[in-house]
Amino acid sequence: MTKIKEYWQTFLSLGIMACIALPIFLLFEQTYAPDTLWIRPFEFAAFTFLSAIIISFLNLYICFFSKPLKTSRFARVGAVTIGLFIIFNVINVLLSSSFEVVNYTLNDGSVASLEIARPTMDKYKSIVLLIINFVFIYILVFNVTLKKNFKQIMVLLAHLYLLFVIAIIVYSLITEYEVYQKILTTGLNDTSVVPDSVFDNRNTFASFLLTGIIYSFYLYLNAGDKKRRYIYSAFSLIPALLTYFTYSKTNIIFVILMYAAVLLRHYIRNIIRKRWVLFGIETLLLVSFLVLFIPFRYVPSLKILSPSVFLYKVMPAKFAFLGKKSIDNRLDLLKIAINTIKTTPRSFWFGEGIYISRKVYNAALNLNEFIYPTTGFGNYHNGFAEVFHSFGLMGFLIYCFCILYLFVGIIRLFFHKKNIAFFLIINFCVFFGSAMLESQAMLLFKTDPIFGSIPLVLVTVYYVNKYKCSLFHPLKKKEKKKAAIAA
Repeated sequence: MTKIKEYWQTFLSLGIMACIALPIFLLFEQTYAPDTLWIRPFEFAAFTFLSAIIISFLNLYICFFSKPLKTSRFARVGAVTIGLFIIFNVINVLLSSSFEVVNYTLNDGSVASLEIARPTMDKYKSIVLLIINFVFIYILVFNVTLKKNFKQIMVLLAHLYLLFVIAIIVYSLITEYEVYQKILTTGLNDTSVVPDSVFDNRNTFASFLLTGIIYSFYLYLNAGDKKRRYIYSAFSLIPALLTYFTYSKTNIIFVILMYAAVLLRHYIRNIIRKRWVLFGIETLLLVSFLVLFIPFRYVPSLKILSPSVFLYKVMPAKFAFLGKKSIDNRLDLLKIAINTIKTTPRSFWFGEGIYISRKVYNAALNLNEFIYPTTGFGNYHNGFAEVFHSFGLMGFLIYCFCILYLFVGIIRLFFHKKNIAFFLIINFCVFFGSAMLESQAMLLFKTDPIFGSIPLVLVTVYYVNKYKCSLFHPLKKKEKKKAAIAA
C-alpha cells in the first residue's frame, strides 16, 4: 500500500502541475504564433479569459500547495527576489513611451529612423505574460524542487515527455510519409522539403526531439547500474534519427556531441570496472560499423555501388555543419539585436519587456530589410540577446548569475552524485550552446525552452539543495580533501 500511495501522490502532484502548465503553454504559443492559432480570434477577450484562468490556478497552487514558503528560507528568498523583479519590470513597461522615433544604426553602418510603437494592448500583454511566466518559475524552482517526491515527479515527467515525443513522431510519419519517402529517394539538402510534425517549422520539431533525447539520457543516467537503463538509451536513437530528417543543422550537431560524450563515458566506465568482454564486443561492433560505413560514404571509387549511392543522397557533405551562410545570418541577426538594444538608455539598462521586445526587434529587422520569415515577432536566434532586450543589462546580469549558480552547483555535485552531475553538465553545454544559435532561455518565453530547461534547472536546484553544494554553500573539508587527492 505504501508504494501505491507514493505513486498516487506523485501522479497527483504532476497532474496538478499539468493543470497549471498546459494553459500557460497554450497562452505562450497562441501569443507568439498568430498564423497558427488554435483559438480564433485571439484578441483582448480571449487573451484575458485564458490569462485569468491561469492566474487563478497559480494563486490556488500558492495558497494550498506552497508549504516551502513558510518553512524554507530558500523559497522565501526566491519569492522576494521574483516579486521585486516583477514589480520593477511592470513599472518599466508602464513608464515606457507609447510611441517614439529613435535614431537607429543599420548593419551597413548608416543611420535611419526607427519607429517604436508600444500601444496599451501590447503593454497589457507584456505585463500579464511577465507575471504568469515568473510566478510559474517561482513554483517550479522554489516549490516543486523542495518536494520530498521530486525525484519521482521528475522521472514521471520524463516518461510522459517521451510519450509526447512518440506522439509527434507517429503524427509526422503518418501525415508526412511522402516527405520521408522523397528524402530517401531523392536525397537531402538545403532546399529539401522536410518534416515539421505538428509545429510551424522544422527547427521547433527538431528542438522538441532534442529535448526528448535529453530526457532519455536523464532516465538512462538516473537508473544507475539497473539493466532497464539501456531501454532509454535505445529509445533515444528514434528521436535522434528523426532529428536528422529535419535537417536542422544546429540540433544535429548537438545530438552528435551528446552521443559522443555518453559513449565516451560508457567506454571509460567499462575500462575502470574491467569489463573487458563487454568492452571488446562493443569495440568490435563500432569498428565493424565504421569499416562498412566510411568506405561507402567517403571513398570516391565506390560511388557507383548501391550503398554508396544511398549514403551520398541522404548524407550530404555538410549535413552536420552550419554553413557560412547560416553563420553569417546568425551574426547579422545578433548585430541587429545589439543595435536595437542600444536604441535608448532605458532599453539598454532596463529592457523593453516581454512581448514588446520581439515586436520592436521585428521593426528593426524590417528596417534592415532582413529577409527572414517573421509573424510580427522577431526571432533573435539567440537566447541571450532576447533576455538582454527584454530585461536590459540589469536583468541580463541576473540571468548570467543564475547560469553561474547552476554551473558551480553542477561542478560541486560531482563530489556527491557523479551520474546526475554528468547528465547535468551535458545538458548545460547543449542548452546554452543552443541558446547561442536559437531563441532558448531558461524557463522563459515559450514552451520549447521551458521544457528544455526543466531538467537542467530543476534537477540542479534539487541536488545542490539536497547535498548543500551550491554557490552559497561552503565546501566541506571532506570534499576539499577529495579535491586535493584528485589533483
